[in-house]
Amino acid sequence: MVLKMILVLMVVVFFSSCSTGVTNLMDLIAVQETQKATSENKSVGYINPKAPIIKEEVKETPKEKIMKKYSASQDHQRDIEMVGYIVSSEKDNDVDLYIYTFTDALKTRTIQFFYTKKLPYKTGNLIRVRVKDNFLKKHDYYGTKNPKNKKVNRYIESAKELFIKIR
Repeated sequence: MVLKMILVLMVVVFFSSCSTGVTNLMDLIAVQETQKATSENKSVGYINPKAPIIKEEVKETPKEKIMKKYSASQDHQRDIEMVGYIVSSEKDNDVDLYIYTFTDALKTRTIQFFYTKKLPYKTGNLIRVRVKDNFLKKHDYYGTKNPKNKKVNRYIESAKELFIKIR
């Protein structure tokens, strides 16, 4: 008889806990009461300014992880456009390409790139290069002094007199 009573009591406790969303027996036994906002419990209280701020970790979605990895892999494929000087050049006979070391005008960044031909620039010439995937795509002189020969108009016209009719 006692065994039947205990069994019925356990079944009642089990079904009541399932209906209320209780996870364990202590949650069922505990008294739940709701506090209403009054002047006593509205204040936040003293917050220590030196207390650490606890931030929740933000979990990345699989799509964000893939996009981050894709953008990191695309960094080397972007065009690099720099103005600076050729530091050194040498020919690699195995691949039949010239390897150039290039530094920017402020000498803060150095890159290396390949090109099929020998460039006609000296190490002191300021040039602009555009590199994509470590291969030189475009190059030209930079600045106002262009060493290319320009045609100068050597014909000087005679002075002209302009008359303005005044009443």
